[in-house]
Amino acid sequence: MSRALSVLAVVGLAVAAAAPRAHAIPAFSRAYKTECATCHTVIPHRNAFGEAFRRNGYVWPVAEARKPAGRIEALWRSGALETLPVSLLGMHDARYDREAETGDNLDLEPHEFELMAGGSLRSLMSFWMEYRLEEVEDNEREGTEMEEAFVMFRRVLGTPVNVKYGLFRPDLTLWKHNDRLTAATWATLDRIHGEKLKEARDGLEVNGVFGGRLFAAFGAVDREEQDGYEFYGHLVYRFGGTDLDGNEPEIDLEADPSVWDDLAVTLSAYAYLGRRGDADSQRWSRIGAEAEVLYKGFTLLVSGLKGTDEVTSADDADTWVYAAEAQYVCRGKYFALARYEYKDEEGDGEGVTQRLIPALGWTPVPSVRLSLEHRWEKAAPEVDNTTLMRLLYSF
Repeated sequence: MSRALSVLAVVGLAVAAAAPRAHAIPAFSRAYKTECATCHTVIPHRNAFGEAFRRNGYVWPVAEARKPAGRIEALWRSGALETLPVSLLGMHDARYDREAETGDNLDLEPHEFELMAGGSLRSLMSFWMEYRLEEVEDNEREGTEMEEAFVMFRRVLGTPVNVKYGLFRPDLTLWKHNDRLTAATWATLDRIHGEKLKEARDGLEVNGVFGGRLFAAFGAVDREEQDGYEFYGHLVYRFGGTDLDGNEPEIDLEADPSVWDDLAVTLSAYAYLGRRGDADSQRWSRIGAEAEVLYKGFTLLVSGLKGTDEVTSADDADTWVYAAEAQYVCRGKYFALARYEYKDEEGDGEGVTQRLIPALGWTPVPSVRLSLEHRWEKAAPEVDNTTLMRLLYSF
């Protein structure tokens, strides 16, 4: 399939889905005495309020003065935590690959366990920690390690500006690694010439929401085995719907209903300038643009990325990635989605990878999700057909 046809396929999926869609853990629900559905549509996917809560440093975004329910005043004033804000996330997979080379078509494996902690101290500083407890073979990770560990100083000097420091995944795209409803990660975040945007890095980030509608983040990271820094930036603007501070739109009950009462459109752009090696460093970059459309239970997200990589003893490699996902959440318990991805890693139409992922899911209770997805992936001449059932829970 040519690049032009792939673009048309993405646009076609967008048009079809547009017709009449947090880091967040149970410890936050316990602290604020609220249900998981306040911040999530289906675990772990965050709604607009949940995204505002995350961006606001795990502090209730609409009313800054609100303290977690039942808070002991003396402890709150001293900045001490009353309880340990820790949650456990577990995932178990059953994977069926009818073309498995080993002949073991059905593979049952505990996929992952993660210990997570997060919270805020007097709404002035927030923190987040995520520690992986189990080995994950499919993502090529070994052993246990710290996934993220950072602090964020909120509203520095009374401004909307926040400063984040530590080990974290750069705030780059609307396609958050810990926000997806499928086991497969998004192509825009996955490995391109050995580099992945979803990986956590040691760094410093300055971000903030301005005027309720504009989000900006800029940062610098220092990775191991390098003698220089990498830089990135991310801009987001939302039209209609709940704003980026978590404020819902005012609805005039006497006027005729407006489509903007339920419709929100978010536009995003980002850039990452990276390097690999410490002696003869090779440069690489990623530039992307995204659009998200929310209408009642429907969500549509389209994305495009251009990557440039310096390659030893070869011309620079230009990568093009296009992706679209449409999903529908019904009554907060059921969801269906379809995702299409196209990746041309060399930019010459050769070695193209295409992927189509349909998925269904059910949440019997807000903190438990059972999902079934199929991944059709074509990387000529190979075709991969894998079906996966996942049980995910958090408490």
